[in-house]
Parts: sequence; structure tokens; C-alpha cells
Amino acid sequence: PDECSMYLLHERSQRGSHHRFITEKTVFSNWARTLNIHFYQPDWKPTPVIKNVNSSFTLGLAGS
Repeated sequence: PDECSMYLLHERSQRGSHHRFITEKTVFSNWARTLNIHFYQPDWKPTPVIKNVNSSFTLGLAGS
């Protein structure tokens, strides 16, 4: 099944151990709006965004 069908199937299922993705997304969305949430796992930091890059600077593509 496609992603939407799977989400709805799991959300509406009354039996079994289905993950309720839509409910989970709603809960996290509400928490994000009302609470100051920080995630500490995994403990890596995202790569910093490159700012003020000179317009003559280009990233080399593999094979070019």
C-alpha cells in the first residue's frame, strides 16, 4: 500500500500492535507549539549551514 493508505490503516485498526502515525504526528505538533522541546538522541549535531558563500564558489559534482 502507499504511505497514505498505510497511515490510515494503522490509525483505524482496532486490533494488533499498529503504530498510530497520524496520532503521533498530532501529539508532537501540539507539543512543539506549546513546549520548548529539545531532542538529545542521537547525540550528533547537524552540519552547519554555509552562509555568505561567494557567488563564484561552487561545489564540485562527482564526475564533472
